[in-house]
Amino acid sequence: MRAPRAHMREVSATAAITGLRMAGAALSFALATLLSALLGAGDAGRFFAAISWATGLTIIALWGFPQLVLHEIPPMLARARRAAVGPLIRSMMAANAARLFGLLAVSGLGVLAFRAITGAGGAIMDMLFAAAAAFLLLTIRTATSTAKALGLPGRATALEFVLVPGLAIGLCILFLLGGDADLWGAIVLYIATLAVAAAAAYAGLQHQLPGCRFARRSDPAPWKQRRFVFAQIETGQFLTAMGAIAFLPLVLSSSDVGVLNLVLRIAGLVSLVTATIPSIFIPRLATLQAEGDRAGFARTLGSLRLIMGMSGVAAYAAIVLLGPGILALAGPDFLAGAQALPWAAAGFCAALVLGPAGTELTLLGHEKVLRNTILPLGILGVVASLVAGWLAGPVWASAMPGAAAFLARAAQLAILRQVRARTNQGGAAP
Repeated sequence: MRAPRAHMREVSATAAITGLRMAGAALSFALATLLSALLGAGDAGRFFAAISWATGLTIIALWGFPQLVLHEIPPMLARARRAAVGPLIRSMMAANAARLFGLLAVSGLGVLAFRAITGAGGAIMDMLFAAAAAFLLLTIRTATSTAKALGLPGRATALEFVLVPGLAIGLCILFLLGGDADLWGAIVLYIATLAVAAAAAYAGLQHQLPGCRFARRSDPAPWKQRRFVFAQIETGQFLTAMGAIAFLPLVLSSSDVGVLNLVLRIAGLVSLVTATIPSIFIPRLATLQAEGDRAGFARTLGSLRLIMGMSGVAAYAAIVLLGPGILALAGPDFLAGAQALPWAAAGFCAALVLGPAGTELTLLGHEKVLRNTILPLGILGVVASLVAGWLAGPVWASAMPGAAAFLARAAQLAILRQVRARTNQGGAAP
């Protein structure tokens, strides 16, 4: 009876973490809507462009750290090498912070030069905001990733996905009750929120890794290639989802960027379905794969494809019908986004209809295929958004991230069919 009970505990823990992430996604979306309503389209564009820029630089600075430690630290603990974990993590933290400092310096000079040429204002304030947010986000992601690797996923998920947006919503409500909203006020409140979360995360990290010194090198040589692959995948996912918001101020007004930020967040709710549904099936699929049950593996995948396809159609209908009402909650300035919403959601929903190609490729050990599709098409989506925004306006710019997500999933599906054909010819297990 012990094995079934252990399995049920694992399933329960997975369900709880999935629930926390869904709650966090709902809180993050509510926070974006609330801030948009408080600031108006113009200031919201500047605010979320800075946040998007900070998030992207943080992902690059981490350089695959969250995924790497989740894969590599548990085996070290199993081999009774806990004393080696602390120095390794701390030295990697120092390398990540140095990388972020360099990225901020280079990107800051580029932004300042562009703003000086175009005559746009507010560059210094925006860059200071982005820099402060990036370093706090780096601390939070480092601490929560380490906690997950050390076997505390629930605590890490609650801190990263629930505490930060929940606390920010509370502060925003107090701010709304206490006075007029402006961009500076929103920046101070958001930085204060991140600072509280970063302090809590760092205190937890100190407790988990007490009294250790730095190692001489940032990470072992065998890890470097895996970090590179993980970093590329996460960067591509970010660029496909919200990365365009960091660059669209180059070709669109702040008001247009503010509206498109909320439009893309509404359309991006589909990604929550994309992440949640496969996570429910992955433990079962992994078990069937380990047992060599090809028929059961195929049946379970068929059920997953059907559910994802139906969810894609339902999600598109819900976004088109309910999206304008959500935009109206943010204020009349955002109603202009109703025209762009069907185009923004189309690609994300179509990608969902194509099914769990990425999940299946991961189970079959083809992580590099995800890198080779997600990153190039994520970059292409950002570039296409800039070109479309410059030549045709915000509506066409909003459609490009979803189109990139669809093309990435279509490419993954085509490659997966080739992998299946080779597997069937070779008679290998799924």
